[in-house]
Amino acid sequence: MGNLSNLKDSALMQQLTVLKEDLEEVQTEKKFVLGQTGLHISGSKIAQQTREYEEDTLRLQGLIAEIEAEVKRRGLESK
Repeated sequence: MGNLSNLKDSALMQQLTVLKEDLEEVQTEKKFVLGQTGLHISGSKIAQQTREYEEDTLRLQGLIAEIEAEVKRRGLESK
């Protein structure tokens, strides 16, 4: 994710909020889509979707961790 040290504190915190919301959306969508019991979805499609959700989840978690480390470095976590 670019150079976080160039972001203002408010922009950094806003980006963190957006990423956390995105992660929550991905997790909710995964539960909804893969939890459908009334629809037949092929095993290969489920595996593909599961892999895509996991990739999105890991990517977002990595970005969140980067930003949280920068927030901690700046001492913003208590604000």
